[in-house]
Amino acid sequence: MRTCLLAAALLSASAGYAATPTIDSVTGTVASGQTLAITGTNLVQEDKTNWQAGFKTAYGFEGSSYTEDGWALPGDINSHAPVYDRTVRLSGSQSVKFRTSGPREAGPGGLTSYLYRDSPSQDIWLRGYVKLYSANDQWAIGHSKMIDWQGTGGAGSGQFYFQPSAGDNLPVPMLMAYDGTGHAGAARIDSDDTWHLFELHWKCSTPHAFSAYWLLMDHATPTTIGSNMTFVLLGFINIAGTSDGFDASYWFDNFAISSSRIYPSSTIEISGDGTIWKYQYPVFLSDTSSQVKIDLSGLSGTNYRLRVTNNQQQTSEVYTLGSVAAPDAGMPADAGSPPGQDASTAGVDAAGMPAAVTNLAVVATTSNSATLSFDEVGDGLGHPASYYVRFSRPPMEWGAATTVSQGTCSTPMAGQSIGASRNCTVEGLSPAATYEFQLVAFRGTLNLDAAFGPLSNLARGATAPGGGVDAGHADAGQAGLDASNCVAGAPCSSADGCRAGTIDCVSEQPQCGHWADVVDGTACQGSNICSSGVCRACAAEASCTTADGCRVGKTSCTTGEAVCQDLENAPNGTACGTQGTCQQGVCSVCPAGEVCGSFDGCQVGTVDCSRTPAVCGAFTNRPDGVACSGGGVRRRDLPAVHAGGRLQPCGAVQDRRHRLLHRRAGVRGARQSR
Repeated sequence: MRTCLLAAALLSASAGYAATPTIDSVTGTVASGQTLAITGTNLVQEDKTNWQAGFKTAYGFEGSSYTEDGWALPGDINSHAPVYDRTVRLSGSQSVKFRTSGPREAGPGGLTSYLYRDSPSQDIWLRGYVKLYSANDQWAIGHSKMIDWQGTGGAGSGQFYFQPSAGDNLPVPMLMAYDGTGHAGAARIDSDDTWHLFELHWKCSTPHAFSAYWLLMDHATPTTIGSNMTFVLLGFINIAGTSDGFDASYWFDNFAISSSRIYPSSTIEISGDGTIWKYQYPVFLSDTSSQVKIDLSGLSGTNYRLRVTNNQQQTSEVYTLGSVAAPDAGMPADAGSPPGQDASTAGVDAAGMPAAVTNLAVVATTSNSATLSFDEVGDGLGHPASYYVRFSRPPMEWGAATTVSQGTCSTPMAGQSIGASRNCTVEGLSPAATYEFQLVAFRGTLNLDAAFGPLSNLARGATAPGGGVDAGHADAGQAGLDASNCVAGAPCSSADGCRAGTIDCVSEQPQCGHWADVVDGTACQGSNICSSGVCRACAAEASCTTADGCRVGKTSCTTGEAVCQDLENAPNGTACGTQGTCQQGVCSVCPAGEVCGSFDGCQVGTVDCSRTPAVCGAFTNRPDGVACSGGGVRRRDLPAVHAGGRLQPCGAVQDRRHRLLHRRAGVRGARQSR
C-alpha cells in the first residue's frame, strides 16, 4: 500500500523565522517597459523547510553539471543536450538552457532537448521560472511541451503539461493540458526576455487532483487524474511543425520540489491607486536587491506605488514611487552611471515623456566600430529629443552596460529633426566581437533636470576581425557591413565560431543566416570547445575523477562536453564520500585498515575491504597467556562466531580452534554436495 505524505502533517518552520521585507530604495523611470531596481532586506527569504534535499542549497541548477544536480538526460534525445548558462539567471549564478533548431514534421513526435528527474509519489509541489527566445518570433504549429509531469497512467489521465499554444508566430497563449484536453489560459508567452512563473500541485489522496498556476493568474483543478505522478521533465520535450529557420531556446531557473506549496521566490506588485495591484515580471531576484520590468497597463491612477511579498508570504510596507529619483532611463543604479535626475522629474506622466526609438539597427561595422541607424523622436514637448547610448557584450542589461564615449554616438547626442533618419558611430570596440546597443531619448540636461523616455529596442552586430572589414561575423537577423562587401552565399560564422552560416544580401546589406552548429569539439575562442553551438570551457587532458573519486582519468573534449576517459582505479584506501574509502574503484564504507581480531581473539589483524564480504587478514599472534574468549569476536562490526566455552589462555585453545574451523568446512561441503 502506497503511503501519501500530506503536507499538512509536516512541521513548517516559516512562522519561526519569517522576516518581513523592507524596501530601502527604488531607482528607475516609472513607465511600462522600463526596469526598476529595488534595494532592501528579506526581499526573497525562501522557506526551504519542506523542499527536497537536492534543492535546499541551490535552485536546481547551481552545480557543475545537471547530473551532479540530480537530473538525467533521456536516451531518446536526438538534438541538442542542455547546457548551464552563466550569462542568464534569475537568481544564483546560472540557469539551465535548452535549445532546438531546424524543421520538425507536424505531429506528436520530435523529441529534442530535455531533462527529467524522479519525484516522490506523494502530495507534492513544483515551482520554477522559464524564459523563451525564438529567432524572428517563429513558433511551432504542433506540440511544443516545456514542462511535463507524468506518472504510470500515460498521456491524459496520467499526465499534466504546460506548452505555448500552436501558432506560426509568437506571442501565443499558454496551454495547460490535463484530463486529456488542452485548456488555453489568459496569459501569453512571447520571445521578450521575460521570466514566467509556474507552479504545479499533485494531490495524491483520493480523489487525485492537480492544481496549476501560471503567473499567478491561471488556476486549473482537474479531478479525473488516476495515476501517481512520479517524474518531471523540463525543456523541449517534443516539438513539431517547425521550419528551416526555426531556432528557439528555453531557460529554467529557481526550480524546486517540495511537499508543501513553495510560492513565488518574490512577488513584486505596482498599483496606481492603492486598490488594484499588478504583478510585475522579475528580471533578477535576491534578498538584498531585485529588478523588475514594469507593466502599468490596465492600472487606474498615476500615483504609482510598489510592494514586495517574499517567499514566506510576508509583505513590505507600500513604497511610493512618486518620490523615486531615477538615475537614467529605468536602469538600476551602478557605479558607472551618471547622477540621477532631480526627484521633481521622476515619474513623468506618459503624455509628456520623450518618445521611444523603435527601429535602432546596426547598419555597418569595422574591426573597431559599429554604425547605428534610427529615426529621431520628439522630447514630449514638441522638440527633437537628445539621446543617451550604451553598449555591451550580449546579453545586455542597461544598468551594467557601457556609456558610449568614443565616436559620433557619444553621450549626450543632440537631436536634429523629429522623424529624420539618423546615423552615428560607436568607436573603441574590439575586433571579431558581438555587441548589443540600446539608447534612450531625453530632454533637458543630464545630471540636472533630464526627463527620460522608454528604452529603445536592442540592436546587435559583430565587428570584423582585426586588420580589415569582413562580413564573416555578421550576426543573424542584423544588418552587417556596407553593400560593397556583401557577397551572397559567402560563408560566415557566429562571433564565437561555433555556428556556421551563409551570407544573404538584404537591401544590399549582408546578413548571416541559415545557421548550423559546427561539429561538437571544434576549438573556439581561447582554449575552449564548441558544444551544441555554444563556446564552452573544457580543459583537455586535465586530471579528472568519477563522482565518487574512486576512478581517475583524463578529460576529453572531443564530443563537445568535458568527459572523463581512460579511467583507472584510485589506490585502495583513498578517502571517498563522507566516511568511505576506495576499494577496487568503488567507494566503500568498509573500515579498511582498521584493527580487527581472529575468531578466538588470539590474533590481531587489519580489515581487508578488497574482498566481498570484507575479511580480517594480515594476522599477527598475540602474546601467549593473554586471556581470550574461546572463539568470541573482538569487534561488533565484524560477523560474530562463537565456539563457546570459558576464558582460556591463548595457545590452549589453538587445537580447539582448528577443530572448529575444520568442522565448519565439512558442514559447508556437505551442504554444497546436496
